[in-house]
Amino acid sequence: MHVSRRIKTLTHAVAVLVVFVLQAGQAQAGLVSTDIFFQDAEIVASAQQNVLSMLDTKVVADQLLAQGVDPESVKQRVANLTDAELLELQNNLETLPAGGIDVLAAALIVFFVLLATDIAGLTDIFPFVKKDK
Repeated sequence: MHVSRRIKTLTHAVAVLVVFVLQAGQAQAGLVSTDIFFQDAEIVASAQQNVLSMLDTKVVADQLLAQGVDPESVKQRVANLTDAELLELQNNLETLPAGGIDVLAAALIVFFVLLATDIAGLTDIFPFVKKDK
């Protein structure tokens, strides 16, 4: 019985290892031309300039100050973004929320937390939740 447990454990370990090995993709290296490298650098520099110029507008600066955020610290954070983060920020700048969380999302989060605590028996808020007595 003890040997069977070891074989079972070994089989499980091998199965997990096989799953991880099969999921790992193969990396392929290739040459990157100088033109592509500089083109990507220009795109990133342009994106950073667009974001920084948007931050320089009076409306945005006033909103940042109204929220208690120093515009210079925001510019420093933009300078510290990775290329991918910077491009994503520029691409989504017009559609991103101005900050905070959506009121409906916040209400749903509170509702589900209270519902979960009510089901767990920690609270007694909702009359439609059946309690075991």
